[in-house]
Amino acid sequence: MAQVKNRRQVETLPPKDPRRTALLKKVHVLKRQQGMDDAAWRTMLAENFQVSSSGDLPVEKLVALANHLGGVLPAQQPARRASGAQSRATQRQINYIRKLWSEFARSKDVGSLEVWLNRFHKVARLEWLPRETASKVIAILERETGHA
Repeated sequence: MAQVKNRRQVETLPPKDPRRTALLKKVHVLKRQQGMDDAAWRTMLAENFQVSSSGDLPVEKLVALANHLGGVLPAQQPARRASGAQSRATQRQINYIRKLWSEFARSKDVGSLEVWLNRFHKVARLEWLPRETASKVIAILERETGHA
């Protein structure tokens, strides 16, 4: 038979943090989007956050986990321009940049491309790349790979 906490114990529990609850929901949505099974999820949590459950993480670590999974939290979103998504690189530009990057770089993964973009063009994610900057990046990579 399960023990029932007395009224005094229940009243002294801290209130639920709505931000933490929202972050937990977000990381589980991102987990599903990544197609991670339970074993892969727990392994990733153990290796990167030294916990076996995302429920054991404080708010700051949940933010880090969401960013690790590729989620963009409102505080990390870039400022929106008046023209919105039209100022972003097209999917065709993004795909071409990835293709050129795979020919140019030693490390072929998107993470190394994003490190390079952040270092030289001050853009943290490929999806956030402005259309004009995408054209410049394409020109640089074409020149470096001999496609020009």
